[in-house]
Amino acid sequence: TGLVPTKPDAKLKMRFNLTEPVEKLNFIVMQSYGEKWEGSKIEVKASVFRNREKAAEQSMEIEGFHAKNTSESFNFKMDLGGNKAVEGDELEVGVDMVGGTTFKIMGMMFCRF
Repeated sequence: TGLVPTKPDAKLKMRFNLTEPVEKLNFIVMQSYGEKWEGSKIEVKASVFRNREKAAEQSMEIEGFHAKNTSESFNFKMDLGGNKAVEGDELEVGVDMVGGTTFKIMGMMFCRF
């Protein structure tokens, strides 16, 4: 199980009304091998909205392919640092497939510290 795109240019956008601060986002991603996974990559973008205005934005790319003949899960962390979201903010998380044809997000966690 997990989030798997159904087309090469797939996009996912989630928006959260926060009741707690968020400083770090953690993405648990499966990396795999073979032709199906070659060039697999996503861009994750986190935007903090305060009073309906964009207050901060951060992004990172995560690769889904590796050269081992096994499928493994890894954690990738995004630290919002001084741009952390606070109670009352909205946090928008976008995930865009920017390479390859397959990818798998196993989980996501939003952390206060």
